[in-house]
Amino acid sequence: MAVLIIGAIIFYKERTLFADSAYLLFNIINTKHISIEHHRYGAIITLIVPYIATHLHLSVKTILFTYDVWVNLFYFLVAAIIVYRYKQYGMAILMALYYFLFVSDSYFLPNDEINQGIAWMFLFFAVTIHYGSKKANILWLVLPFSVLAFFTLTAHFVLIIPTTFLWVYLIIEKRHWQYNTKNTILLTCILLAVVSTKFMMTEPASYDSVKLKSLFRMSIPDIVYAFKTPVIKMFIHRCCTNYWLAMIVFFIGIYHLVKENKKLLITWVLLSCAGYLILMGVVYGDFDKNVLLFHIELEWKAIAVIMAAPFVLTALPRLKSSHAVVFMLLIFLVRTGYIASSAVVFHKRYEFKEQIYEKMKEKGIVKLALKDSRSLNEISVLTWAFPFETIMASAMHNDSPRVTFFSFSPQDKRVTDLLKVPGGFYDVFGMTPVNTLNHEYFLMDSTQSYRIMSYEELMK
Repeated sequence: MAVLIIGAIIFYKERTLFADSAYLLFNIINTKHISIEHHRYGAIITLIVPYIATHLHLSVKTILFTYDVWVNLFYFLVAAIIVYRYKQYGMAILMALYYFLFVSDSYFLPNDEINQGIAWMFLFFAVTIHYGSKKANILWLVLPFSVLAFFTLTAHFVLIIPTTFLWVYLIIEKRHWQYNTKNTILLTCILLAVVSTKFMMTEPASYDSVKLKSLFRMSIPDIVYAFKTPVIKMFIHRCCTNYWLAMIVFFIGIYHLVKENKKLLITWVLLSCAGYLILMGVVYGDFDKNVLLFHIELEWKAIAVIMAAPFVLTALPRLKSSHAVVFMLLIFLVRTGYIASSAVVFHKRYEFKEQIYEKMKEKGIVKLALKDSRSLNEISVLTWAFPFETIMASAMHNDSPRVTFFSFSPQDKRVTDLLKVPGGFYDVFGMTPVNTLNHEYFLMDSTQSYRIMSYEELMK
């Protein structure tokens, strides 16, 4: 977990000046308010840092740096609490495996609510297991249980899957579950109530609602076909080329369950894996190799909890300490290598934007609309958040006025019409008058229109 913090320190520009992270941070800095997307309240713990930093009038560079480091420091602190306060070593190891086994490109999107929800989830289980082992009065657990369950499950709908899996797994396993039937039913009812609350908070036309509709309309043929979809085929391919260590962890765990004749646990693990594959096949069926890895990886990562649980909770305690340490070290070193290899792409992306930025300054251009091109899209990975990425990068350089650019398709009439309006800031959704921006951070030229040219024309 400390290694992830070091990575955040080294690559904070590549991570914060990218896609959703840039959009989120720009909004907090510009409005001085925290924006909770889709009622994902579990994310509040990480958003509070840039919010406070903005009100303290810290520089954009400091805000971005502290946010990026704090995100991974939060995960580190949760793991430390699980280990040193609650002595739940298995939960801490399983948590760490989640952040590594199926992670490469997705490491470079720090604002992922699933990651934050996972941290809350493991703290939730550590507290619950601890109270059970102490035979404490169940009433003392209700409040922290409910709060942690709320932060976990409101972070993202995906969190329902690993939370449900671990809940049932621990009850079946019994070794970590010290609650009687009555208390187990009570806690399960509270958990179901929180899940129901999450569904009730979902807005009809939101991103989550659109994804849920495909699940509610799921039929038997959909379930059968799910295993044949491009997203499943691509995942299996990557399990051989990228995530192969996860497969080794999975099979070692299943082997030990078989060895100990844990038929019910084996059934639950296999059904959970199959269920995860079905859900992904139904919701993201057409996502193939052309879908950006960082995006689809965000949706796949939670399967690590299911696949690694037998290894951590059953196999690992049976190994000699020296063997366990060496094997875990190997896992983390190899997976760190995969994350480091992804860094090359995102660093190249950052340098590419800096190249454009320097050329703009050289030619005296403060607002630029770049025509889409294959070379631009190949290097840029994702371009939609360029307005937010570039204006914050300019603020880091202390330009006056701020410099910004974005890319667009010349065939997009909506954008070409907007570009005719002088004095605005193109923020993806429309042209925002520059006088409505936070001038402390984003003081822009209010007279010039966007210059329209291709990347090749700019570089001449």
